[in-house]
This record gives sequence, structure tokens and C-alpha cells, in this order.
Amino acid sequence: MIELRRLKHFLAVAEHGQVRRASKALFMSQSALTRSLQSLEDDLGAKVIVRSPTGVTLTPLGCMLQKHAKQVLRAAVVAESDLRSFAGIGDASEVKLGVSSHFVGNIVPMALADAVHHSSDFRAYVYEAFYYDLVPRLRMGELDLLISVIPDDADLSGLTTEVLMQDKTSLSVYMRTEHQLSKNDRPLGSWLMKADWIGMENPMYSTFTNQYFLDRGLTSPQHKIKTDSQTLVLELLLSNDFVAILTDSIAAPLVKAGRLRRVFASTANVFSSAGLVALEHGVESTQILLLKEKCRMVSQIFYKDYPAGGVDIGAKHERDLDER
Repeated sequence: MIELRRLKHFLAVAEHGQVRRASKALFMSQSALTRSLQSLEDDLGAKVIVRSPTGVTLTPLGCMLQKHAKQVLRAAVVAESDLRSFAGIGDASEVKLGVSSHFVGNIVPMALADAVHHSSDFRAYVYEAFYYDLVPRLRMGELDLLISVIPDDADLSGLTTEVLMQDKTSLSVYMRTEHQLSKNDRPLGSWLMKADWIGMENPMYSTFTNQYFLDRGLTSPQHKIKTDSQTLVLELLLSNDFVAILTDSIAAPLVKAGRLRRVFASTANVFSSAGLVALEHGVESTQILLLKEKCRMVSQIFYKDYPAGGVDIGAKHERDLDER
């Protein structure tokens, strides 16, 4: 019989398209994940993935397994929740919420605070990551709900989405105000190419970075450090002489506080839908429904003065800080 944990491992690899990224999401070594996949294939007597230098692809059997694995794991999560609730053990009301970094500083804290004030029984666990890392956890039942940017190329099969806003995000080059490059009179353009860069391991950032330098007739810089952690990028920027491209919404408060310097402002905006993402046939508890309603209310308040064509979060952050 196939073990549930092996199905979970397989789904992670299928969602991420790489064993390396899947192992990071599962907090396990690549070798352990590889052994788990081999054991799964031994149980089935056939291959479910094909490896290549660029990642993995599913075999026809793997595609079928992916469909059934999602249903099995979803049913297992629901069954465990129902049994715990019936037995009166565990915290059946806890909402497992996945949040993209873009909304940690605005909608999410307001919605969570409102939910707590509305119901003394409300409990939540919040996991911050990029959309591409959140969705596999949602599909595997580790998360109940996402509040995230929804990329245009997102695979939404088996998911429901509720767009709360059309988001307009700008990205720019940032460094700390004490950076050595800020202390000389040489043109920043040429010196930036020699700087130590941090790269966000995210398709949106990668595409924007390449286009940013291409538009200026420059070669994209080689990143000294790559990460999918927004927190790590900010810590490195604030404490060392690194350079990075950030969304203006994340950097705005730190620029206002005099801790970061925007070297080159963006000349383009990234437009995308953003809102709630959940499983198509997922079980919604009273607490999940409460949080979704609070997110709707907060997003309406937060964006009420802005047109449907998009919201520049960074500009709104700076305006809010001025009002304080």
C-alpha cells in the first residue's frame, strides 16, 4: 500500500518541478526525497517522473497519480480534522493561512486583528512565502487559505480564486544608506555592476531583473546570494553592503525611516490580480469563512480611494506614513 507521506513528497516534486525546490519546501534533504520517490515507484512498479537537467516532468502514470494523490491527501486532512473535532482534541478551529510577502504589511495584519476581535475562539497559523511555494502546501492540505498575488501563468486546476484587487507593483534597486557606493562621486550605473547582489528566487523578480538591465544595455548581475526569503534579503541589505531589487511596497517604510536608499526607481509596473485562493472542494470552517470576510472588508477599505486599474502599494505606504 502506498504511504501518505510518499504521496505528499511526490506532489511537492510535481508542483515545484524540481527535486531541489521540493526538498526545501518539505524541509528534508534531496537524497531523502529521492529515496522516497524511488520507493513510491517501486511500490507502483513503474516510473512516475522523468529527470532532466532543467527539472522533472511527469510520466502518463505520474499525471494520473497526481490527480488521485490530491484527492487522497485532501480526504485525509478532512478526516483528521473531523476526528479531532469529534474527540475534542487538538485545535480544530485554527486557520492555516498562507501569505505572500507583498501583503504582510497591509491587508493581512488588519484582517487577522479584526478576526480576533470578532471571535475569541479564532486561531490562526500564518506561513509567509511566494505564491509558487504556497500552492503546493495548499494542495497537500498543509494550508487552508492563501492571500496572495495570483500570477498570470498560475496553474489553477482544482483551486478557487476570489480576486480582491488588481495590484500594481513597482520594483526598484535598493541599498542601505551607509553603503560604500553612496559615499563616492562615481556614476552609480557602472559601479552597480561590480556590487554584491542578492537575488530573489522568484520568477517575477528574475524576469523583471533581466528586463531592467536589458533596457539599460547592461548585462544582468551575477548574484552572490539567492534566496526565497524576503526577510533574509532585508536583513542582508540593512547590515551589509549588498544591492537588491525589491518591491517598493516592501521597501517604502525603510526608505522613509532613512535605512534604505532607492538607487534607481522603476520605470515600469508589474500588474497582477491578487486575492484569496483555496481548494475547489475544500472544507471551510466557520473560522475560515470569518477570515475570508475580514479580508474582503479590509481590501475594500484599503483600496477604496484607488481605481480598479491597479494600486501602487508603495505610494500608499508612503502616504500612510506621512499621515501618521
